[in-house]
Amino acid sequence: MIKSLIHFWKIMLGLIFILTGIIPVYLILFIYPFKGFNSFMQSLKWSFTESCDKDFHIIGVIFFITGLMLIIDFLVKSKKFKK
Repeated sequence: MIKSLIHFWKIMLGLIFILTGIIPVYLILFIYPFKGFNSFMQSLKWSFTESCDKDFHIIGVIFFITGLMLIIDFLVKSKKFKK
C-alpha cells in the first residue's frame, strides 16, 4: 500500500516537473530557431546567456530533465522498461 503510494507520487512529481519545464524547452527547441537565428546552437546560446529570461530557461530545463529522470527511474525499477 505505502510502496504503491510512493510510486504514484514519484510519477506525479515527475509529471509536474515535466509540465513546468515544457514551456522553456518548447521555446528553446521550436520558437527561438525561427526568430532570426542562423542555427539551433546560436539560439540555445542566446537563451542561456543573453536572454532576459535566462533564469526561466535554466530552471525550466532543469525541471524538465529531473521529471524525465524520475519517470525513467520508475519505469526501469518497475521492469516496464528494460535497460
